[in-house]
Amino acid sequence: MPIRRRALLVLILLFALALASLAVALMAGSLPVGWRDVLAAVSGRATAGQDGGGGALAVEVIRGLRLPRALG
Repeated sequence: MPIRRRALLVLILLFALALASLAVALMAGSLPVGWRDVLAAVSGRATAGQDGGGGALAVEVIRGLRLPRALG
């Protein structure tokens, strides 16, 4: 039983590391994007033309460039 518990712990840790690396891949780049913009773009709460400012550009960059690259 301890082997299964350890394996489950390793899988949970690897999943958390994968999510963290995905988040870093979405935030890193020449255009600084905050974690709130990433969450809004991924969850679909923000649309590309919502505010017309930097948030819309961040959403376009995340959805059009960074998300496909990070998932690939």
